[in-house]
Amino acid sequence: MSAQPSSIEQVEIFAEAMTGVWEAIVAELRGTVPDVREVARQLAHHGWCDLFIGLVQVTVKFNTALDKIPERGKQLVKDAIRKSSMQKYRSVVTDVVIDIMVDKVWAAFKGAAVAQVPLLSLLTGDDAIRSLRILAVFSCPAPEGHDEVREHALKPLADDARGILTAQTRERLAKLFKEWTVEAAT
Repeated sequence: MSAQPSSIEQVEIFAEAMTGVWEAIVAELRGTVPDVREVARQLAHHGWCDLFIGLVQVTVKFNTALDKIPERGKQLVKDAIRKSSMQKYRSVVTDVVIDIMVDKVWAAFKGAAVAQVPLLSLLTGDDAIRSLRILAVFSCPAPEGHDEVREHALKPLADDARGILTAQTRERLAKLFKEWTVEAAT
């Protein structure tokens, strides 16, 4: 990996930081909730994308590396999950579950800094926020129906793409798309 990882490498670093976190969450949930499998099933219903959206929001708000964000930032991530439009579908994802989940994820990111993994130094700037947004979109089972993912990930990513693409490229893509849709219809 180069000194400044690419956006794709950053997404992979963030995703790898989450590897193993689930096992720690499950271990802490055992004995705390009646059915860990039901918690997992309900978290699969927009729980992880809500978590990434919360990280996007706190990173944008503080505009600094995660290891420099005060502990109240963690509360903002928890609030993002609790106030999500999808939370009403997650009856067993209680405050206790959200607290454990966010505490474990927060600790994983902070632990990466202690372990000399350059993850946390990446959590500032447009590339890092873009990476978290990409993770939110890819972890979301239905982005088109998830208000927070559309507002805090899809729209900013589309705006990003519009800023990157030249007018000529946009015209060419529009023409190609029109050609593809016409060919598909015939």
